[in-house]
Amino acid sequence: MNFNDPNRILFVMEEIERIIKIQSDADDVLDQILKKMLEFFSCDRAWLFYPCNPDLPTFEVVYERTTPLFPGAKALNTTVPMTRDMAEYCNRALSNSGCPEIDPRPGQKMSNDIALKFNVKSLIFMALNPQNDDAWMFGMHHCEINHHWNNNERYLFKIIGLRITKLIENLIFIKQITESEKKYRKLFETVSDAIYLISGKGKIIDANQGACVCLGRTKEEILDLYIDDVDQNFSVEEILSFWDKVPFNTSKKFESIHKTKNNDLISVEVIGQKFRFKNATCYYVVAKDITERQKAEKFLKESEERFRNLMENVDAVAVQGYGLDGTTQYWNKASERLYGYTRQEAIGRSLLDLIIPPEMRPVVAEEMRKMAGSGRPIPSGELLLMHKDGSQVPVISHHVIVEVPGRARELFCLDIDISERKQAETTLRQSEEKFRTLVNTAPFGIQLTDLEGKIVYSNPAHHHIQGYEPDQLIGMYLWDLTADDGHRTEIREYYQNIISKKPEPTLYFTREKTRDDREIDVQINWDYIRNEKDEVTGIISIIEDISERKQADAEREKLQKQLNQAQKMEAVGRLAGGVAHDFNNMLGVILGYVELAFEKIDPDQELYADFEEIQKAAERSADLTKQLLTFARKQVIAPEVLDLNDAVDSMLKMLRRLIGENIELLWLPADELWPVKIDPSQINQILANLCVNARDAIAGVGKLTIETQMKTFDQIYCAGHPGFITGDYVMLAVTDNGCGMNKEMLNNLFEPFFTTKNVGEGTGLGLAIIYGIVKQNNGFVNVYSEPGQGTSFKIYLPRFHPSEDAQEEALPEKSVPTGNETVLLVEDEPAILRMTKMMLERKGYSVLPAATPADAINIVNAYIGKIHLLMTDVIMPEMNGRDLAEKVKAVFPEIKLLFMSGYAANVVTNQGVLDEGVAFMQKPFSTNELAKKIREVLDESHA
Repeated sequence: MNFNDPNRILFVMEEIERIIKIQSDADDVLDQILKKMLEFFSCDRAWLFYPCNPDLPTFEVVYERTTPLFPGAKALNTTVPMTRDMAEYCNRALSNSGCPEIDPRPGQKMSNDIALKFNVKSLIFMALNPQNDDAWMFGMHHCEINHHWNNNERYLFKIIGLRITKLIENLIFIKQITESEKKYRKLFETVSDAIYLISGKGKIIDANQGACVCLGRTKEEILDLYIDDVDQNFSVEEILSFWDKVPFNTSKKFESIHKTKNNDLISVEVIGQKFRFKNATCYYVVAKDITERQKAEKFLKESEERFRNLMENVDAVAVQGYGLDGTTQYWNKASERLYGYTRQEAIGRSLLDLIIPPEMRPVVAEEMRKMAGSGRPIPSGELLLMHKDGSQVPVISHHVIVEVPGRARELFCLDIDISERKQAETTLRQSEEKFRTLVNTAPFGIQLTDLEGKIVYSNPAHHHIQGYEPDQLIGMYLWDLTADDGHRTEIREYYQNIISKKPEPTLYFTREKTRDDREIDVQINWDYIRNEKDEVTGIISIIEDISERKQADAEREKLQKQLNQAQKMEAVGRLAGGVAHDFNNMLGVILGYVELAFEKIDPDQELYADFEEIQKAAERSADLTKQLLTFARKQVIAPEVLDLNDAVDSMLKMLRRLIGENIELLWLPADELWPVKIDPSQINQILANLCVNARDAIAGVGKLTIETQMKTFDQIYCAGHPGFITGDYVMLAVTDNGCGMNKEMLNNLFEPFFTTKNVGEGTGLGLAIIYGIVKQNNGFVNVYSEPGQGTSFKIYLPRFHPSEDAQEEALPEKSVPTGNETVLLVEDEPAILRMTKMMLERKGYSVLPAATPADAINIVNAYIGKIHLLMTDVIMPEMNGRDLAEKVKAVFPEIKLLFMSGYAANVVTNQGVLDEGVAFMQKPFSTNELAKKIREVLDESHA
């Protein structure tokens, strides 16, 4: 079509306007316009795409008309990507808004990828900018030819584009109106409240689904009603009269009662508005069912009343309400009791003046200022507030800001008096401090372990026992302290058994290793730690280091064995003494009658020799009993002060002959020995017995060493050496290099008749005699021996001090004549009594025999003449000899005394040593020995 003719352009515009007028739908108008564009411009495509925005990834061809040979993007039902070339088109169109652009430009070829894809030879396009939407793009394609656009064509294209812009604006406006109506209709229908549209005459002309639900009616049923059919508080006239006074478009809210289809009455809150619609007056009413709300409000009111009563009457919680400036607005009864102010005194006063101590007021004032600005309450916590009388009130204070519609915000404080709790905490703290002091000063270790056996607490005593610092023990396992791996496994299994099986707590002993690798014995007494649910949470152990106690127990056991040995030796000694006593009596009778027989028999007779054998046997038996008495320390001795070196020197010659030439005797005397007091014969017995034993212990050639030393033992030394006694001692040691002895031999060494020799080689009394001699002289003996290593006997005799009793001079031996004095003889053994009486009478003495102490006392009381001598046995059934002597001396003060016994009793001796001034005869005795002793006693009395 030739557009150089203005009429042609006018024709086209008239055609466009005609299309617009005859089409009612905007979409159809645009479609018909594009169709005409194909005809007017002889083009192959006419299109509108949206949006014309180069920043978006795609665009859509909304309207399009094409020739059959060249379908476009809309026909393909697809969106078009916003390529770089298309973005350039958009930028060109937008930058030249209102004027068309062509492509390709004169002298250029088509290079756009999208255009080439759709076979575009030439293109004209322009941006359309409707006022109520984003930009669109309008364009046309020539696909068969490369059309050259003249100015008229461009002008006509522009005019049509502007007309299409108006159409698009109308289209968009209609769509917006339609969408708005749909939206508001949807909103109208979906609102749960009942909505009514009422005419100026009171008839309901529209209602939503909420109204149907509220009234229990269908919409058709509601549209047949007037408003007073629903509202029970107002008639139509009253409603219309009410709204006459209300301006248009002004909302009013009130409450009323509506009736449902079932005649149920419901409470509603009504919001209504009068407005004009199509030149008529209408009413728009929204009715909200507030039946449940009213119930809730009633419940809330009742709840508030209950809450207020609770706050007023609760004793445990003091409740106060304050304005954010600190002014008191509420004060319950508990606050009156807690702080001392009545409600009337508190209301209207500042919080700071009432209960805040002066020193806290600046801080609290600052917190109140922050609270007013931020709306956050003062932090809750423990506070020390103030009573009306100025005393302190410890409380836990909880703070909350309460907002009530129509009222200013308030700060509510809920205070709980914790005075009793504080006192309890103080008491608990003091108790804990006492317990901590007790635990920290306890002399035994205290250890807490968890369920895994890990140490979580250890007191100072436990640190000291183990040698660790506190922080080193914490975290260790209790079996880490055991002495060895095997024991460690045993303790771990024991602990696991405790935790899993919960046996009764008990005491156990173990061996542990300290930090410095010392091994110690410990005693552990344990129990469970339980929580408030009675669940086991760990173990508490009381630990004692019993190493010293075990050592002491071992020493005590050793000492007990020694005591038992001493008691056994003492018992054996008493037995031996008793046997010797009775045997001596019999031997005395035998020897006495043998002496009498010798006086009656001629020595040439064969019987004389038989009596001599009897006498020898009896004398040997008497020697044997003397040895037993020596062991029992009941042999009467006569000790002398002597130098032990001199005593040994005098024995050396005899000892060398005794041990033989094959044994070397080495004598090692110490210089200037302290003196000792002992019967010299006892030294001889000691040396003889020890040397004989040494000789028998040495097989073949050997060596025997005798030495003396001076020793002093203090308490510290004796404490570590059982059997040793404190003091100064002279030591006599006899050492051999013989076969030695084992432990069993050493334990029985000093028992009578115990021997390691073969039958017939010894009596077994030698060492028992030594033991008795040493003990009788207040000394002690130690034996050191090992099998194959020889034996060393060390005898310790106490040092004699010059201040002690002077040594007694021995009386020179002299002949003893017979006598004619009167002797009172007391002896409970009849045979001894007869024999002794015969011995005395043969020597010329007059004898008054008495078999019992009672007989003797009777004789004394009845005898008229003088009794010169009382000779009495020491031990008798009714009375001992000394007590008898005292009674006799009461009658005969000048009478002399001679005691006799098979062993020395304490009544006449001190530990076997004769008391000073006491005359004593050891049984058995011969006639001559008796005569000498009696003469000695009687002559001494004359002196």
